[in-house]
Amino acid sequence: MSNELITVEDLRKWFKTRKGTLSGLLAEDRYVKAVNDVSFTIMKGDTFGLVGETGSGKTTIGEMLLLLQKPTKGDILWDGKSVLTDKQAANDLKLNSHMIFQNITASLNPRKTVEDIVGLPLKTSGNRSWRERRKAVVELLEKVGLTPGTEFLRKHPHELSGGQRQRVDTARAISMNPKFIIADEPVTSLDASISSQIVNLLDAIKREFDLTYLWISHDLTMVRYVSNRVAVLYLGKIMELAQTRDLFNDPRNPYTQALLSAIPNIDPTTSSEFVKLKGEMPSPINLPSGCVFHTRCLYANERCKSEEPDLVDIGGGHFVACHYHSTLHMP
Repeated sequence: MSNELITVEDLRKWFKTRKGTLSGLLAEDRYVKAVNDVSFTIMKGDTFGLVGETGSGKTTIGEMLLLLQKPTKGDILWDGKSVLTDKQAANDLKLNSHMIFQNITASLNPRKTVEDIVGLPLKTSGNRSWRERRKAVVELLEKVGLTPGTEFLRKHPHELSGGQRQRVDTARAISMNPKFIIADEPVTSLDASISSQIVNLLDAIKREFDLTYLWISHDLTMVRYVSNRVAVLYLGKIMELAQTRDLFNDPRNPYTQALLSAIPNIDPTTSSEFVKLKGEMPSPINLPSGCVFHTRCLYANERCKSEEPDLVDIGGGHFVACHYHSTLHMP
């Protein structure tokens, strides 16, 4: 039996932009190239980290994995079967997956009570009575730390703190015993102390329910703590992918090195050099030729401007997209 839960093959998502009324009649079609030929595998029981700057395509990938966005190109395999061509595989993916959204306030219906929000998946499944659903909702609320659960049933989202809303969404996410959860910046809007509580909660739930996570974040410190493997995304392309310890100990892509150098170092006995990037991220409508990172890279030359590097395995499942990965080590 394969240990691969989700495999992404050459995934691409391009959004067609609107044209002006007059000039658009003669203009060629233009596209926002949000995701470009991305491939990776998430193993059962792993936490796969996906990091990158805002606009790198992280959330779009997550939405495609749950079929909330239709890929422009490529394939998504669930337990070895394509969810784009196999209806049963697509149904299995939908039944066994859930997303914890970045904007937690917007993801909870303000008109609904906590009981309605957490109980909706149970009600939709149609195999439990009202009394059984209420009992299950109380158990779920207490499992995520909202105790006693009966005190939260009639509350609305606006009556809860940010941490409590996050716990409600987590309870909803595990209500149907999923196999796979996408956590899209799940603690980005919370205070540091509450964030650590939610991270520990998600880790405990992962172990209890034997879940697999895709953890989307721009916080490299958080990703290092929660993930087994990490992919670094830039302008819709994977620049580096490796086991977490390998990525943090020996990053080989200049972009990864720049991200890691920005992490504050609190150890007074060591020093690290900050890698400053040039300029701003280019528009995804007009991507640079060659390596998409060359416009900001300190080491870019003519080859980088004209030839796109392949994502190659340099050993031990450590993949890098850079022509000069063998000579680049963290300064």
